[in-house]
Amino acid sequence: MDSQQARPQHQLLRSPEELQGFAHDLANTPPEPLAVDTERASGIHYDDRAFLIQVNSDELGTQLVDPDAHRDQVGEILGREFNKREWVLHDATGDLPCLAWLGLYPAKLFDTQLAAALAGQSKLSLIGLTEDLLGIEISKNHQAENWSVRPIPESWLRYAAADVDNLLDIAGILEEILDSQGRLEWLEQECEHRRLMFADVDSPTPRTLEQAKGYTRIRHGKQRAVFKAIWEDREEEARSRDVAPTRILSDRVLAQVAEATPKTYREFEKIVKPAGRRPGRNVTVPNMAQVRRWWEAIERAYKAGSKSWPGPVAVDYGSGTYPPKNRNWQQDDPESYEAFQEVSERRNELAQDLGIDPALILGTKPLAMIVWRLSQGEGGVEELMDGRDMRPWQKDLMRPILAEEF
Repeated sequence: MDSQQARPQHQLLRSPEELQGFAHDLANTPPEPLAVDTERASGIHYDDRAFLIQVNSDELGTQLVDPDAHRDQVGEILGREFNKREWVLHDATGDLPCLAWLGLYPAKLFDTQLAAALAGQSKLSLIGLTEDLLGIEISKNHQAENWSVRPIPESWLRYAAADVDNLLDIAGILEEILDSQGRLEWLEQECEHRRLMFADVDSPTPRTLEQAKGYTRIRHGKQRAVFKAIWEDREEEARSRDVAPTRILSDRVLAQVAEATPKTYREFEKIVKPAGRRPGRNVTVPNMAQVRRWWEAIERAYKAGSKSWPGPVAVDYGSGTYPPKNRNWQQDDPESYEAFQEVSERRNELAQDLGIDPALILGTKPLAMIVWRLSQGEGGVEELMDGRDMRPWQKDLMRPILAEEF
């Protein structure tokens, strides 16, 4: 197996002048696809912005762009060339948002992870695809580094460059496989769907209380009030300090406090500052000022009374009714539940014949929704598939299955 030592050299671009030089060089090359990736500092900073952008092209090789000191100029300088080209990314939904915040948007998208899944590849990771398709072994180090560190160590830069050095070759192989399978159009539809998801994005989407782990499972209003009181304070502090909220207090501990609804400060303190716990890489221990501030927020929530406490989280299923949970569905409406089981089994058999994950055709939850509403006479097959935002290739596969059952 080839070593990662044979990779091409990379260049690190930091200044606006270096970015302008890169943009000028791109403008003088054919408008061919760009392999693109980002490195972020997930779980360290408040948002998931890019701290390094890796770009590879057949003509210019691999360039590493450091956007941190000139974020307001990156899109203006590089966008003219970047935004009119096809991009090749691996797991594009992870990178497209932070690139959009910089004003960078692909004209067309090729997602190698999605391509591998649709082609029925056994390995979907970039490391696995590089080894299986090219026989090249790339480093697994530095996957969880703090990419906001400056200067970026050279070993990290080599690791980052490897993510795009071979991406265009991988895309070419997967494109040939999908074309031979008659599935290339499936990929094009899926990639366009993902591209459009971020076509109008220009800033991070604000966090919501409902997104915090554990919140939707809380049943009682007083517990939700405790959770909300601490969560709001934590968000304000995290935003002002530019740190990830969970580095201040984990969602797990936050949920424990809410479930306990502590009656006294001492009871609350024992939960958030247990004896013997020390700060570490993955362990957060709040200081006394934070603990007192959170307790004051909890007391205010208690005093405000039950009328001010948050209600249960409402799940938006769109218009129409939605199916009971499985354990109730089978008992309450056995006929429609049996139809759901039959349709699910046929979808699974089809996926097995194609060698792909059944969820690529249609996930279990949207499938349950469609079957339930068909059984209740709340729409036709085409209308309900449209309501689930299915792509044409998915509809073509599911239409005969649904039509035969209903």
